[in-house]
Order: sequence, then C-alpha cells, then structure tokens
Amino acid sequence: MRVSPAAQLATVPLMPYHFRELSLIAPLANLLALPMQPFVMALGIPAALGRSAHRPLRRAPGLGR
Repeated sequence: MRVSPAAQLATVPLMPYHFRELSLIAPLANLLALPMQPFVMALGIPAALGRSAHRPLRRAPGLGR
C-alpha cells in the first residue's frame, strides 16, 4: 500500500512538465482503486489467457471476425 503513493510522489514533478497539467484528484482516485486491484488482476489474467487459448475458435464461421 506504500508503493503507490511513493510512485505518485516520485512522478509529480514530471507530470506537469510532460502533460502541462497536474491532476489533483488522482491520489484520491488511486487510494479508492487500490483495494480493488488484486481482484481485477485475479480475474483479468485468467480472462486474457482464456482469450488467447480460444483464438482458433474465432476463425470458425459465425464466431466473430
């Protein structure tokens, strides 16, 4: 939980320089999203692997592009 705020603090000077703006709500948004991250990763990785495993099925007629 300490890594995300440390990364934000390290990149704060770079953000306005590269993007010409600084989001003041980003730290709060990240704190709200941080507890959901393990669940998103736990569901996203199997979904990505399943999608790549079914790649040959997508070529079947009527099952997508």
